Amino acid sequence: MQPGPASWDRTIGTVFPSVASYVPSFVADTRLNDSTIYAGLLFVGINVATSALNVIKSRKSKKLSTTTPFFGLIPFFVFVAATFSWLYVSPTILKKHIVPFVLLIGCIFGHQVGKMILAHVTHRPFPMFNKSAFFIFTAGIISSFWFRDWTRNPTVETPLRLAAEHFATDFKAQVAQTFSTIGATHVAGRVLSARTTKFLEGLVVYVLLIISVVFYLRFVTKVIGAFCKVFDINCLTIKHKVQEGPVGKVDKVKLKKEM
Repeated sequence: MQPGPASWDRTIGTVFPSVASYVPSFVADTRLNDSTIYAGLLFVGINVATSALNVIKSRKSKKLSTTTPFFGLIPFFVFVAATFSWLYVSPTILKKHIVPFVLLIGCIFGHQVGKMILAHVTHRPFPMFNKSAFFIFTAGIISSFWFRDWTRNPTVETPLRLAAEHFATDFKAQVAQTFSTIGATHVAGRVLSARTTKFLEGLVVYVLLIISVVFYLRFVTKVIGAFCKVFDINCLTIKHKVQEGPVGKVDKVKLKKEM
């Protein structure tokens, strides 16, 4: 057995031969990487079910509607539908740009969850709509439709398409030159050999990733700043209290040193 990524392609029966005869064949034939997904789905399903029961129980005890809270799941289903729609229109993202795409989806999801937690803590209305997520998904899906149309109709030329292809050619050359300068000639060759549509598709994913990070950091710094202001504290340092003296406000640490 060799360690590494290939080890995840082994089946459960191969890794645990002693238990293979005690479980159904479809379980024994399941690969390890697939089993982690199934286990995750199982835990998520149990968590969602128990959470839903707790919400229903709590709402009934307060004589409130038990269906209203479940409307808060709409943003999640819209998020999942938008993600799958993007990948359905442009499935090559999974093979060519999977890492930046995963980071992009993670930033959007983290932003949405952060807004939900903030709304719960501050007793604000539930955030049913996320403007930044709407912008990013709309831009990604529309661009994917555009690039797919290029692939299906390679002979159709429009001014916008010609301008985009000219930009992609020049930009690819600049990126390849940058990698060649730092000694990454293999990466430079891959950049130059990339098809225009796939290169632009990856460029869109990376640009939207940067935008999502900016949106997320803006949200985080805004929340941290607001809480620090309300509680009169610093984020990563200790804010020493001040003491009123005959010459005005004096820091306690400095006051002790002077005394």
